[in-house]
Amino acid sequence: MPSSQPRKSKMRIIASLLFLVALFVFVLTNIILGNYFLVLVAGIITTLGALYFWSPRNLLLVIIVLMPILASLKDYQIDVSPLLNLVNFQENYIVDFFFLARAFILLLAIIEIGRRGWSFFRTPLSLVLLISVGLNIISFFYSDYKLEGIAFYWVHLVAAFGAYFLGYFLFATRKRYLKILMAIILSSVIPIIIGIKQIVLREFFFSSDSTLPRIQATFWHPNLLGSFLFVVTVVYLVFYLSIKVGKAGVKKKLLFFLPFLLFIPLLGLTFSRTSWVALAFAIFVIAIIRRPLRKPAILLGGLLTVLALLIERIRNRILDTFSWSINNSVSGRMENWDIGFFKLGERPWLGFGPGSFAEVLKDARGSEEGNTSAHSDAVRFLVEGGIIGLLSYLLYFVVALIYAFTSFVHYPRSSKRIKFLGKGFLVDFKLLGFIPFLLFVSMVPISLMETSTFDFVYQFFAWVALGSWLAVSSKTIKTRKKRRVTQRRKLKEVPAESSS
Repeated sequence: MPSSQPRKSKMRIIASLLFLVALFVFVLTNIILGNYFLVLVAGIITTLGALYFWSPRNLLLVIIVLMPILASLKDYQIDVSPLLNLVNFQENYIVDFFFLARAFILLLAIIEIGRRGWSFFRTPLSLVLLISVGLNIISFFYSDYKLEGIAFYWVHLVAAFGAYFLGYFLFATRKRYLKILMAIILSSVIPIIIGIKQIVLREFFFSSDSTLPRIQATFWHPNLLGSFLFVVTVVYLVFYLSIKVGKAGVKKKLLFFLPFLLFIPLLGLTFSRTSWVALAFAIFVIAIIRRPLRKPAILLGGLLTVLALLIERIRNRILDTFSWSINNSVSGRMENWDIGFFKLGERPWLGFGPGSFAEVLKDARGSEEGNTSAHSDAVRFLVEGGIIGLLSYLLYFVVALIYAFTSFVHYPRSSKRIKFLGKGFLVDFKLLGFIPFLLFVSMVPISLMETSTFDFVYQFFAWVALGSWLAVSSKTIKTRKKRRVTQRRKLKEVPAESSS
């Protein structure tokens, strides 16, 4: 045992030297080739790596807060074809900075998993996620669209899985779980400012199927802003409902309701129907599961429904869902699903490979034009992975949902005093544990009309929150069971001593 620590130190030194040598060769090669942009990227990655070794938790919190900004970096693209040619990929391929951010998150997760060794397999969901990834590997090797598979599955969905392990390993205490929730709420500051700016300057987004003036903030599409605001609104709503105050603190608590005066109108101006449905569904679930919150949940849901019906543009947007006109986005989705199901007949078991849906649609149409989004998680996984791929999706999603719900149910009722905006509050911590379940269960209605798995910001927030919460709840529940066992032993010992 005494020699293990020096051995680890030597291995770290050797690994650091190898990294520096590889970095030097990479930078020198790209300077010679004139790829100065890749040199800049190497510098950024090295800086982030240094921040990680300084404080992995703080780095992840920074990533959470900056996630909406990272999502806006899709316009900054890098041609990685020279690198792909080195490994015999004779194709042109361009990635964006958001892709690199996701790849970096995946790298952090791999490092943390490697540090845990075999104990990684004792982590909840580890085997389920590995089986799901393994099933998709089979489809990947039979795919004609391997680069698309790397882009979507390995650096998108698997990076979200990586966020789960980062949350579980790095944020395994109640205080750290609260930091994740605070970081998610704080991540909305810049998108809100930019969204308000777009409203004031009338810099609206107009989609091809609608003349509605929509806001998108830092995201490339209003629907993504809508799902982001939905996540933030749900986190803040549950946080607000968890605050316990006496009669003297009622006015103080009402002040914390003010952010909804920003979240709800901005969410409305995204004109994202799936986000509206998700919010209504989340409020409904809160009313069903938590009886003390039934009345405020019903009042909030009723108020939002009345407002939606009174505002003409929102009312027409909702009614447009059922019009089935040619230019309607819903009819366009149905067309994509029909094509996808038709092509599925060619490869029913393994599909066309992860990330291939857009290419499959283009090949079937014989054209590069038109909407190529699946607009449904089930359809996407079925076409891309066949029956095996759909089973892999249902496996990890259903099991994650079960873990999220059971951990909340079994968690003991407890309150914790926290500081927020410089003031102390007593919160119902068990209710805060309801957030991961709400985020995952809300994916059910979203996934019927959108690909929630394609929305990395949503997935990243949901998975990192679930990982942290499961770590906290499992420790708390185990500690409580040990205390009960100890108390029972003491109770058995007392009668024995008195009789003697």
